[in-house]
Amino acid sequence: MVGELKDILENVPEDYEVIMEIRTGCDTKAGTSNAYINGVKRDEEFKKIRLMN
Repeated sequence: MVGELKDILENVPEDYEVIMEIRTGCDTKAGTSNAYINGVKRDEEFKKIRLMN
């Protein structure tokens, strides 16, 4: 996932705000959770990037 995140954010200007809207699937017995980025929304007017799943 880290490599994918680097690829997504590679061309984003440094003055943009990055907002993550991530919901996780938790396995409480195993103590683990998973989250995947399935969508990216770029807002040029407000200089924001939203990472969503």
